[in-house]
Amino acid sequence: VARDISERKLVEAKLQLQSAALEAAANTIVITDRWGLIQWANSSFTNLTGFNANDAIGKKPGDLIKSGKQDHQFYEDLWQTILSGQIWHNELINRRKDGGLYFEEMTITPLRNSAGEIDHFIAVKQDVTERKQVEAALVKSEQAYRTLFENMPIGLYRTSANGNMLDANPALFRMFGYPDRLSMLEKNAEDFYVDPLFNQKFAEEIKTKGVLSGFESQYRRLDNTTFWAEDYVRTIFAEDGSPLYFEGSMIDITVRKQA
Repeated sequence: VARDISERKLVEAKLQLQSAALEAAANTIVITDRWGLIQWANSSFTNLTGFNANDAIGKKPGDLIKSGKQDHQFYEDLWQTILSGQIWHNELINRRKDGGLYFEEMTITPLRNSAGEIDHFIAVKQDVTERKQVEAALVKSEQAYRTLFENMPIGLYRTSANGNMLDANPALFRMFGYPDRLSMLEKNAEDFYVDPLFNQKFAEEIKTKGVLSGFESQYRRLDNTTFWAEDYVRTIFAEDGSPLYFEGSMIDITVRKQA
């Protein structure tokens, strides 16, 4: 009897630990029955959605937080996946109790009973609203940068650490007499120098200094005519300190040099 009591206490202690861990988890955890009715939710669910346990128990998550931002097929795919015994993982937009929208990353895992039948689902959710906002801001910033890059009246470019052309704006490929960006991207920077010694000097100085400003050199156009240009170039370094790529701007100074 004493042994049975001791084993029971160990089981109870283990269950209490598991329950405490689920309750204290930073991620939102929700357990539903086979039909999607909420059986249990930790306190993070309230922090995330604004709905407390009394609001949630016995209701479907969709009745509380569905935003309407996902179509019917999205939820059909979700249910087909978990009812087949597979784990479902995706991102979606839901609505808080106060009406505010948020992004969450959710994983739903089917739970089986002793007979091997699916009788519950456990959903683990993480609020990724801030990450999504940062991603949206980066996309907007990139779009603004690209607009500026494409429309700047001075030549802008990017090359690999080995000098292969990675990008060129219209002002640059027109400066070199190329019909489009792609035709110029087939080249290496050294192909454009009239004097190979200038290219060697440029390569040595940019790798040593990291930034070059006012570097003047003579370049060759596609039709073999030449012109003078002034460069501003900076090195973008990798985490290990090695050059990752170079980016710079170029201004045609042929008239000034002739004068």
